[in-house]
Amino acid sequence: MGMRLHVATKYKVEYSDIEAFNWKQSEFADLLDSVGIQYVSDYEWTTFEFFHEDMKRLIKAVQISEDPKVLNAINDFEEPREKIADTLEQLLKVADKNDELIHLKFL
Repeated sequence: MGMRLHVATKYKVEYSDIEAFNWKQSEFADLLDSVGIQYVSDYEWTTFEFFHEDMKRLIKAVQISEDPKVLNAINDFEEPREKIADTLEQLLKVADKNDELIHLKFL
C-alpha cells in the first residue's frame, strides 16, 4: 500500500452573483481575526477559506457579540451589523455543501 500523489481531473469553480463588502478585504480579515477564526488567505486578502462551522460562528458573533474587538471590526464595515450578518448568511446558503470549507474571493 502506498500514499501516492493524485490530481483532480475536474475542478470547477463558479462564483455566486452576491456582491458584498466592496474593497473591505482587510476589514473582513480583521472580523475573522476578532472572532478567532483560522483561515487560509492569499497575501492580498482577496481569497479566504475556512470551515462552514466557522461561518456560522461568525454570523452569530456579528449578530450578538458585545466583545469590543468584534464591535470594532463590525464598525469598520460602516454598515449595520444586521446587514453584515444577512450578507454572511446569504454567502453560507449558496456555498458548496459538499465541501467542508467555504471559499470566498474578492474580485
